[in-house]
Amino acid sequence: MFSEGTDNDVILNIYELVTTTEEHAAVGFFSRFLRPMGLGTYHTSLRIRGFSYTFAGISGITRTNFQNEPIPANATLKESINLGECTLDSQGEINQIIDNLRS
Repeated sequence: MFSEGTDNDVILNIYELVTTTEEHAAVGFFSRFLRPMGLGTYHTSLRIRGFSYTFAGISGITRTNFQNEPIPANATLKESINLGECTLDSQGEINQIIDNLRS
């Protein structure tokens, strides 16, 4: 299921990480063993009002324009889920919530 949504919709994008390269050996290892059990390794992002929010262990929560979302090279879009409408009135309110999550 892939959802485009409207500008106020919150979209969860789920990317499956699959690789066989030495550079991403850990991801390949987990993918091979977890997939038969219905599990896997994934990257996710939230799209809210034209921005994409992602989390990385080193950089924490980052925000980019949705069109420039940094998708890992070994990721394939698996599913987009419309989580509903964002009811916040301003981008400032969204920024405040993200800042609270960062601390």
